[in-house]
Amino acid sequence: MSLAEISLHDHRLATFLREGGSLTDNQAQERIRQLTAVALKMEPVRSIAEQIPLTPSLLAAAYAEALEQLMPNPLVDRDGPVLAPTLLFLEPGAFPHLWDTQGDRLRIAGQAGDQKEIIDILVQAVQELYRQATSKKAPVPLATNKDGGGYQPGGCASIALPALILLTILFLALLGG
Repeated sequence: MSLAEISLHDHRLATFLREGGSLTDNQAQERIRQLTAVALKMEPVRSIAEQIPLTPSLLAAAYAEALEQLMPNPLVDRDGPVLAPTLLFLEPGAFPHLWDTQGDRLRIAGQAGDQKEIIDILVQAVQELYRQATSKKAPVPLATNKDGGGYQPGGCASIALPALILLTILFLALLGG
């Protein structure tokens, strides 16, 4: 499993949300489960999760809660737009830092079966990553097609760009020959 897979799942989820999808939709929930399942197979997330214990469904619930709390602007700029909860898995050292600073609380909550406390700790970590990321650069707007923002497949750009490319090729062909 790799960071590229995490990024791919993040992109698919962000695209779904940009196109007007809802976090409560089954498709969004499935995309969150896929992303967090990949993250749980990666080190150091896997070994830390085993110590809590952090289950796939619990990590997905924390991811969804963090994302919901950051709406309508859950994206940050990390060499391109990334959903802020994904930073826990993409930022080098983010998950180990969470363990170093909150490990005792997470372990106690895990032993007590206090899922709400585990989710709260993870959400707070995401919020801190979001604050750090947005202190350097503004959040990336999550424009949706419902309000007229964002790219709309089949819209003007999907027709104009290929036409412009074709015209450029034809023009260059006429000049060259």
